[in-house]
Amino acid sequence: MWAPGSRWGFAAVLVLALVRAVGSAGGRPCTDSDWRFTLSECVQEEETGRKSRGIFAYGPSDVCSSEAATSRPEPKPLLGVPCHHPCEKGTRLAADAQRRQADGDSQVRLQCQTCEPGRFSLGGGSLYDGNVGDWSLPLPAEMTTFCFYRGTDYEWYAGNSRPKRCLLHLALDLAVQTRPGTWNEFLPDVEIRMPLVIPPGDPMDCEPVTGDSVRGKAVLVQRGVCTFQLKADLLASAGALAVVLYNNEPRAGYFYPSASNQTVLPQIPIFMITMEDGESIRARVEAAAAGGVAAPELHAATSRCSAAGLEAMPTMTPTGGHSGNNSLEFFRDETWDDIEGQRGCASWSTDATGGFFHSGNNLHFHWVYSVLMLSLRFVRDGHLRFRYSVDSESYDGLSFLMDQAERFPKVSRKAPYVEFKIDVPRGPHTFTWIYQKDYSSTAGEDRARLQVLEVVGSSYADLACRSCNGARELDVHGAEACPVCERDHYLYSLGGNSSCEPCPSGFGAPSGSVGAGSCLMRRACGQRDIEVTYSAFEMNGTVRQLVGGIVCLRNETLAVSAWRRPVVCDPGRPESMQLPEEAAEVRACPPCQPYEHRPQGELCEPLVRTCAQGFHSQRELVVAHWYTWPRRFSHEVIGLDGSSRSDDGSSRSHWQLASDASAAVVGSAFGGLDEAEAGHDIARLHLDAPFSSEGNLSFVFEARPAGAWGRAAQLTVNGTLAKGAVLEGPFGRFPLWRVVLPLPPGPHRITWSWRYGASSESEDVDDAESSQLRGVTGLRLLNISAQNVAGAGARGCAPCLAGHEVAPDGSSCRRCPAGHSSAGGGAACAACDSGYAAAEGAAACVACGPGLRSAGAAARCEPVPMLAAKNFVGASTGSQWDLQAIARAWHGNATEGLRPLRVEDRLYYVGLFSPFLGPAGGTAWGTRADAYWWERLPPRASSAPSSPGIGGSAVCEAGSGVASYRSVGESLESLEPVSEGDVLGVLATFTGTCEGTPRRAKVLLRCEAEETPNGVLGLAAAALMKRAHAMGRSPSPSPSEVLQASFRKRPTSARSCDDVEIEWRSQAACPLCRPDDFVPVKYGKCDPRKGQVVMIMARSRCFGGAAAPQDRLEPCGDSGGIPKAVIAAFVVPVALVLCCLGCYVALLRRRYSQYMSLEEDQDTGGDLR
Repeated sequence: MWAPGSRWGFAAVLVLALVRAVGSAGGRPCTDSDWRFTLSECVQEEETGRKSRGIFAYGPSDVCSSEAATSRPEPKPLLGVPCHHPCEKGTRLAADAQRRQADGDSQVRLQCQTCEPGRFSLGGGSLYDGNVGDWSLPLPAEMTTFCFYRGTDYEWYAGNSRPKRCLLHLALDLAVQTRPGTWNEFLPDVEIRMPLVIPPGDPMDCEPVTGDSVRGKAVLVQRGVCTFQLKADLLASAGALAVVLYNNEPRAGYFYPSASNQTVLPQIPIFMITMEDGESIRARVEAAAAGGVAAPELHAATSRCSAAGLEAMPTMTPTGGHSGNNSLEFFRDETWDDIEGQRGCASWSTDATGGFFHSGNNLHFHWVYSVLMLSLRFVRDGHLRFRYSVDSESYDGLSFLMDQAERFPKVSRKAPYVEFKIDVPRGPHTFTWIYQKDYSSTAGEDRARLQVLEVVGSSYADLACRSCNGARELDVHGAEACPVCERDHYLYSLGGNSSCEPCPSGFGAPSGSVGAGSCLMRRACGQRDIEVTYSAFEMNGTVRQLVGGIVCLRNETLAVSAWRRPVVCDPGRPESMQLPEEAAEVRACPPCQPYEHRPQGELCEPLVRTCAQGFHSQRELVVAHWYTWPRRFSHEVIGLDGSSRSDDGSSRSHWQLASDASAAVVGSAFGGLDEAEAGHDIARLHLDAPFSSEGNLSFVFEARPAGAWGRAAQLTVNGTLAKGAVLEGPFGRFPLWRVVLPLPPGPHRITWSWRYGASSESEDVDDAESSQLRGVTGLRLLNISAQNVAGAGARGCAPCLAGHEVAPDGSSCRRCPAGHSSAGGGAACAACDSGYAAAEGAAACVACGPGLRSAGAAARCEPVPMLAAKNFVGASTGSQWDLQAIARAWHGNATEGLRPLRVEDRLYYVGLFSPFLGPAGGTAWGTRADAYWWERLPPRASSAPSSPGIGGSAVCEAGSGVASYRSVGESLESLEPVSEGDVLGVLATFTGTCEGTPRRAKVLLRCEAEETPNGVLGLAAAALMKRAHAMGRSPSPSPSEVLQASFRKRPTSARSCDDVEIEWRSQAACPLCRPDDFVPVKYGKCDPRKGQVVMIMARSRCFGGAAAPQDRLEPCGDSGGIPKAVIAAFVVPVALVLCCLGCYVALLRRRYSQYMSLEEDQDTGGDLR
């Protein structure tokens, strides 16, 4: 069951003594009739599978004191109550306490209670009524919205398909659903970003907290023992800023904590989460405290869980990792709304005022289907009814289906709202609204609206009755019991009979009032009730004749004073201010706005200044007083039927000029109609301002009550909630707040909207409190300033800032185009020389880094075609890298485009040497710049404090609650060869900024090629190596197209701005092969018949380039195994040496031959006889 208007609270066993200080009624003992009860949401029981709820009792501290001795005992909680107890329309399911006869204790029982006068119920169903702002509440879980579109390749793609929820984030990796406290609605809607701690001592926080342990922090406490209000009050008194309350019942449903004392509400917001989520968060907080690290940060985009701050639940695992590895999942989270000129689509979303649900901003998209689905189980026969309008061209439009069967054909034009009702039998059903666009043309708003969605039969009973406010006019089911009394009358009920009775003399009440307490004494008339109008006139004799179209003539005007209509004060009271004796008097003309003058004594014209060369006139639109409506302003009222009507000044439901000319005002607090009498009108004040360059819009406002800003009061720019606004204040005695909103160049419609009834409408506000709120609601707008508005008055002359030059009109500055720069001080933008480059708006041209080049007037430096290497180890002298081949390998042989690159748990999109827009077709946070390297960030809602009601989202975020993209490298700084150990390749260095701080990112393109271990080659290894290193010789496979990378330097967190280094290995990152890179290598033994195998191998790692020489066979030579050349080289010298030695010996023999003859023995004498 879904019930957008329901709120429940809880208080359990004891109410401590401090409750009396909160506002107990004199300590009166509690009786059985004093107990109040809250019913939890239905949950499915694991054991039986049936749905049941719990009922809990509490004694309101402003009524009685449960600590009194004679107080009746508090009834025990009743768990496991079936969810099928029926109640008819006009009643609600409630509980009371009944005393048992046996033991005298009180027991809880269910019953159907009749709705109070002025309230009604559906009898088991749900209602979203945009007239009371129901669409600003969180969407039911049973409702989903998504879109899909046809891309340029004629394939269909999914857009945003995940419902949005109110989330609490802890640190960066944990997000849990939550429900806000009912009193959060009466506090400013702000972003929560602060440390989360556990209170010292009592985990349930039912005792005062001493010291500063919780000051300035959010506090995690457990449900139980004392009231929600007491917990919040105790922590607020200790300086805490928010409370996170987790359930003490396992697997229990969500509910909304409420205050037991409605007269004095807590001043800090509270959030309810489940027991399981609370224990998980508590463990993290305790672990951080035990480790001595800072407390984890709690973040919530909106303290009220308003529509602007709802987020898609991130698909994260309990450890913080993404649940899937398919990169397509990251695209399904994207919303491509407001991206002009791109293929995309927008899903159904809530209007900024909460007045209707629409089919998304698809003005610039085509071939789109925007789908809204509601799946419900009807427990009995019932019906579904909705009021819708469509404004589109004839080929586009809205169709409605029930259970996949079309119930009405496509409708293109329906305005104002029309009603459609269909009977629905018991059982499960799916209802589908489809807004479709064809391939071309756009007309009108180009969207469908749902104002009212009523479902009857989807539950057995309503848990709360709704206010009759507006229901009778819409013929809501069950609202026929709502009588509407006219002005100065009230609804009187007695014994089940009701009638409209007049207020006593001197008292008044707005139409639709309930009870005599609605009649309030008419206040004395004051200055705010007087309206002064100014008109130009001419004298026709003694008669003044008005001149239409102007308010001043010859520096004179006719001022006419009168009571504002309708008169809501009592002019007859003695203390009332009286009108001037002469209703019309001649006065000097009202002063012109600052930087304007009245040269002819008639119309105010902008001041014009002539500035010196290099200087421009500073134009600023300033509205400092409000005697008449300033130029460029218009106002309208959006009525109950959805139609728009211009302001004719006859009704106090419109924007008005304050009687003291200090502001533009709307609402009963400043003299307009009260909430009830204005009905459901939306009063809008428009400022149409064409900004010639970037400029700030600033204004000051006062909202009553303080919580009205962001609920009844909204600021929109061009029809969408303003983003990036900074809220300053409060200051002054009112108090006043100041808003500063930067706006880009171009025409803008700035709209301040006031929706009557939204500031005090709440299902938990009783009649007494509602009466107190009446008469004190409204918005006061003053001191508006808009810089650099074309046609505004000039306040002075000034030089342009660096990176800018004076525009041709002389009244503004324009950014230097890409490839140009200017140092400021009046200098014009000059083109960059060759070898230099400059981005748009650059103050100076930057020299291209190593490996880069540029022509003149270049926006970026481009890679050189061939990157030459130095003489280092790993690459031979003169080695070169083919950067174009590396780029082709990176993109998978494609010519362009970002490639997704998953590195561990991170997803990057890298264009390498070419910059591109972001993956979603746009860029980070709505800019139009491109970058070489993008990273995907996990979902978040805000990165800087934002003002309540002005969007509730980040200053620089693409979209609330979805994944976004941030540039890592906006500029390519250098491309350098690298050789460190076995690392060989090219290092690409990128630079950029990350949240205002410089950031550097690097990609190492590492050469990855097969090598032979220990220099030994087998035949198979040699063949493989040849194919890897000799691409030029014969065709071979291209490098792998699968991008695989790893971190060389890992970021510390998902959103950190640390420098990043990744490594990609590829054969394409090797240097090109050259002829002298190849050497012959003999392989194996020589075959005497075939010869010796000689293979040509690369002596260093290379890829592509020169072709390797052909392998060859060489003769083996002699069988001795010694080469002939070697033998000859050895034998010839030896033979020569031996020859020389022989000659020398012969010479010696000849020279000394005489000494070498034998001598005869002298002693023998003559012959021998």
